Amino acid sequence: MHVATLTRRALLGLCLALWLAGTGALLWLMLMVANTPLATTSRDVPIELPADATVDQIAARVAETKAIERPRVFAFYLRVIGAAPTLRRGWVVVNRSLTMREHLARLARGYPSSSVDVLVPEGFTRFDVATRLERFGVAPRDQLLRASEDPRLLAELGIEAESAEGYLFPALYRFKQDSTPARVITRMVTTFRTRTAELFQDDQQAVRPLSPLTPQQLVTLASIVEREARVPEERATIAGVFFNRLFDPSFTPKRLQADPTVAYGCLVAGERVPSCREYDGRRITPAMVRDPDNPYSTYKHDGLPPGPICNPGLPSLVAARHPELHPYFYFVAKGGGRHAFSASLDEHNQNVHPSASTPPP
Repeated sequence: MHVATLTRRALLGLCLALWLAGTGALLWLMLMVANTPLATTSRDVPIELPADATVDQIAARVAETKAIERPRVFAFYLRVIGAAPTLRRGWVVVNRSLTMREHLARLARGYPSSSVDVLVPEGFTRFDVATRLERFGVAPRDQLLRASEDPRLLAELGIEAESAEGYLFPALYRFKQDSTPARVITRMVTTFRTRTAELFQDDQQAVRPLSPLTPQQLVTLASIVEREARVPEERATIAGVFFNRLFDPSFTPKRLQADPTVAYGCLVAGERVPSCREYDGRRITPAMVRDPDNPYSTYKHDGLPPGPICNPGLPSLVAARHPELHPYFYFVAKGGGRHAFSASLDEHNQNVHPSASTPPP
């Protein structure tokens, strides 16, 4: 009887010790590991998780980015918290400066929302912006694009165009994940208004004296400069070329002949324009250039295209506002991101085919 009592006490003591050890380990996990980041500074990195990924596979994938060190501990934490059934699939965002608790907010639905830092580069189209924001979990791509075309929202934002293209200002933003698309578009357009206020304050009707360009046309011109310029010091020179083509009486027809406008027309129109069916996102074909059905083709239509073809940064907007005064009507790439500029077609042809103008030895 005495032996049995001792045995029961020993078992109870062992169970209590195990319980205390388990409770201690869980508290350590909850209070220490779950709230300790690997680094104090880092950057947000989007990763894609398969639709059929298990908790262990998700933890392993996050560990591959070096955002966590102990994938098994992280998987255990997700299970203990009860987050396993709510884990996201598709694009999620990780960061070495986040704790496991903060990663939880980005990986699982139903927990407090998390903020992400998203860089929107100069020259991104609204399609590029929507794709990047979706990858960072800000909002779905299709909903962002619909918001960028919403006539009511555009009217509220003072945009007299078919979309917010050109007004989604390139910058580093901090967005809440699962944001309202309209709020995201509004934030970016508001940033545009704030950052360009000084640029437009002189004259709301014209870009400069004796110039018929409106602010909307200025943004359109700046967007073309953004896509054509490869080195900062050529922005104003390229803007001057297009300005000369538009307003110099000696240059006819008034066609800018800018390849990026053709590409954007295909991006917007898709298969509605027959020649655009050939567009692979990179190479512009002769058929695309010759196609008058593409309203953005500045080879077949005079003047500026119907609207901006990307979202230009402030330097390109400044260049379009203050184009360089020079006699050039043409430019062609000469390597290293730079261009050769010319005032006559003959000189331009020589720049395009320099070997043809060099006499044989």
